[in-house]
Amino acid sequence: TALVLSHPHLDFEEHKNNLIPYYALLLNGDWFGALLAVVASIALIMAVNTAYVASSELIERVAHRYGFDFLIKINRWDSLYVIHIGNAFFYSLIILVTSGQQSVLAEMYAVGLVASFVINMGSLLLYRYQKGKTEAQEYTTNRLGTLLIFLLLLSCFAYLASHRVY
Repeated sequence: TALVLSHPHLDFEEHKNNLIPYYALLLNGDWFGALLAVVASIALIMAVNTAYVASSELIERVAHRYGFDFLIKINRWDSLYVIHIGNAFFYSLIILVTSGQQSVLAEMYAVGLVASFVINMGSLLLYRYQKGKTEAQEYTTNRLGTLLIFLLLLSCFAYLASHRVY
């Protein structure tokens, strides 16, 4: 990525949706550009799968905790099919609403990723200040450092959310 962004003769505006594969095409020809596009597609598939699994587990935990039993019914293959069908529906809806534009989807993914970091760090802070001193004495993390990282992530989220409102 650093090599691509430092290249002096690339028109970033013209290739904003295929910058790295286009650079690979310039370096080693069509076969290398196609190979890199395939590798990028596989990485994107893995990222979507990770998000899918994580959201399914989160919904399952919330359903268990708050008694939403209709969400956690399983079929004969022990699959939480209601959650999976719901996720598939909403993910597909997002793709339809954004018309599949890569830049919009990538920005939404970035905002969501930073938001999850903020939520996790905020939860860690709450835990460390409420119960962390007594329950987890063998793990000594600096609460001030955690607070500073939380504030940094929160400011990044505020910036992204205000500049990418969708």
